[in-house]
Amino acid sequence: MDASPDDTRARILRAAHRRFVDQGYDATSLREIAEDLGFTKAALYYHFPSKADLLRALLAPMAEVFDEVVDRLEAVREAADHLEAWADALAWVVRSVAANRDLFALLDRNRQAIAALLHDGDGPFSGGHAESHSRLDRVFSDLDLPVRDRIRMACAIGAVTGFDDWAPHLLATLDPDVLEHELILMTRSILGLSLDGS
Repeated sequence: MDASPDDTRARILRAAHRRFVDQGYDATSLREIAEDLGFTKAALYYHFPSKADLLRALLAPMAEVFDEVVDRLEAVREAADHLEAWADALAWVVRSVAANRDLFALLDRNRQAIAALLHDGDGPFSGGHAESHSRLDRVFSDLDLPVRDRIRMACAIGAVTGFDDWAPHLLATLDPDVLEHELILMTRSILGLSLDGS
């Protein structure tokens, strides 16, 4: 029985991901990906007309995670304990980072190509990235909290979302449970919350 189009698409994405992480997006050709799979280039073009389409498809799950992050952080406005709710939302972000390490490896290896997609307004984040920042800025503005607490909240999200920029090797090599545990403790510490969650 022939593979379904969804199975074929998933195989192509896995092969592209391997190539893009191992040798980089710019150094990878569609011919190489097709050869890895035993396909013709024409067969590959049927599913993905360009290499950029492959990269967009690989990044799509990250855009979904990012949207969920913003939704969760926006919901903090309705919480009784804003700092604890912020810590809970960031714990979800940390768990998402640990669960999507392969995506972060792709991001780390191909920052320039991904930045070009974003700059061209042609990626999965296009149009939404600036709006997401505006939405979070409104959260900081709307909350009736001391400046110190709002600064702590901004620093905590910056520490979590910037981790892959500053420590990609740690992200790739640490035991996922250790990484998750330590990042959650770090966010609670920045927020001035008890480290045991009580």
